[in-house]
Amino acid sequence: MGCFTQAQICMNGHTITSDVEGSPEMKESFCSQCGSETMEKCKCCDLPIKGTYTDPDYVIFDEYRPPSYCSNCGKAYPWTSAKIEALVELAKMEEVLSDKEVEVFSSHVKDISSDTPNTVVSTNKLIIMSKKFSARAWQEIRSLLVDIASETAKKILLDKG
Repeated sequence: MGCFTQAQICMNGHTITSDVEGSPEMKESFCSQCGSETMEKCKCCDLPIKGTYTDPDYVIFDEYRPPSYCSNCGKAYPWTSAKIEALVELAKMEEVLSDKEVEVFSSHVKDISSDTPNTVVSTNKLIIMSKKFSARAWQEIRSLLVDIASETAKKILLDKG
């Protein structure tokens, strides 16, 4: 029977190691890519961050991707929150959305970061809103959206975006 390892991730979402116990020599106090502090547990509930899934009976080739939310308390990890904030800031910088539209944009961004009944609707609404942005701004926004998007939202963004 398989299990998840414990991962170490920096506050900006860079994977230091997806197996703290199996590769302790890989651990870093601060990220060598961006210099931010690293973490191995949820800051809210102290649950270890899920690393790779291992099973002694199988070879698993999935590429590790840090989780967006804690599976115990449901809070967004710092890297997820930071990307959502950056997306909202990029949208504001374009100065084409009203304050109310920025709130709606922010809500849709949060909706697409996980698979919920609203994911498809919010993704399509973001694509509709994209027509207000310059091509350059939408390219940057879309790139960050794909980073945080659930698999469902990612397929829509990459197909229609």
